[in-house]
Amino acid sequence: MKFAYLLGTLYFSVIWMLLFGLFPKERKVIVWSSIALAPAAPISEYWQMADYWRPDLIIAIHIGNWTFGFEDFFFAFAFGGICTGIFELLIRRICQAEDIRFNLKGFVKLLGIVLFSLMLMGTLSWLFHLNSLDALNSSCVLIAGFIFSKQYMFLLPGLITALLMMFFMWFFYWGFFLRLYPDVIGIWWLSKALSGVALAKVPIEELIWAGSAGLFFGPAVRYSLLASKCS
Repeated sequence: MKFAYLLGTLYFSVIWMLLFGLFPKERKVIVWSSIALAPAAPISEYWQMADYWRPDLIIAIHIGNWTFGFEDFFFAFAFGGICTGIFELLIRRICQAEDIRFNLKGFVKLLGIVLFSLMLMGTLSWLFHLNSLDALNSSCVLIAGFIFSKQYMFLLPGLITALLMMFFMWFFYWGFFLRLYPDVIGIWWLSKALSGVALAKVPIEELIWAGSAGLFFGPAVRYSLLASKCS
């Protein structure tokens, strides 16, 4: 299963390319949000490799107790762009929000929010002895809640984005990945990190993670780039 993780990232890359190709108004936002989120997965592996999963990597990079692979960058790049692309499509239709324009100040703010989410993840894990996934989910939900408190019109498209990301993640496993690698959950994931609750063999933890990430990162880009309010 040396190339399984890379193959999984290619699945999400296809969705990314479809969004990029079909919706030209969202292209710049999709690209810049992907760039902003790309480092998040490799950084989070510092915690997740320790207590959540141990995927096979084509080339594993080791820095002390920190292990990650290039697949992490590719996955986060695609996943981040998908979250943003879907949220932007929804908010422009639900709220008639205007298009947002990329600006350097907003991009730096977005990078800061992503970095803060990882710092919060590590802090929650240390303070409350949470496993890395629970800490990451909590971090995403807390930051999303803060954004919604500032921009209440983001809530509905944010929730729909979260639900769609959960569905996409479920279908990825059920309709694709587990067809190719039916034993991958037992091989890669640490049994103590999973509750045993699954939807058609897809661990509920993976779906909750996809939903919380979509809830946070979908609206984070528009919030960072200081878009005007919906009409």
